[in-house]
Amino acid sequence: MTRTNPLAAALIATLALAVAANALAGSPTIKPMTGSVGGEVMKATGQPIAGAKVVLFHDNGTVMARTITDALGRFSFPKVKPDKYLILAKYGLSEAATSVVVTDDTKIFVKIVLED
Repeated sequence: MTRTNPLAAALIATLALAVAANALAGSPTIKPMTGSVGGEVMKATGQPIAGAKVVLFHDNGTVMARTITDALGRFSFPKVKPDKYLILAKYGLSEAATSVVVTDDTKIFVKIVLED
């Protein structure tokens, strides 16, 4: 005959209730520690510029990322850490830049116009 220890049974029941309550409450949401920066590069006429070079510089001058615009002149830098940045777009001899401040979970969209 097996005997059940009342203290052990109570401890197991308490742990089971705690696990069930945690499962019902759901796990805590973890906030992303990054934002994203994207946008469009276009001519003054509004026509998108495909193939423009776009560089993301940290405020201290360090190159953080590079990309090239798609057929619609769009670019994207996902998962950018919160801080101050400069975005430089260049196509041929024309270039323009804009500054952005990324905070947690922000989605920044910029339009950069290059003069002919």
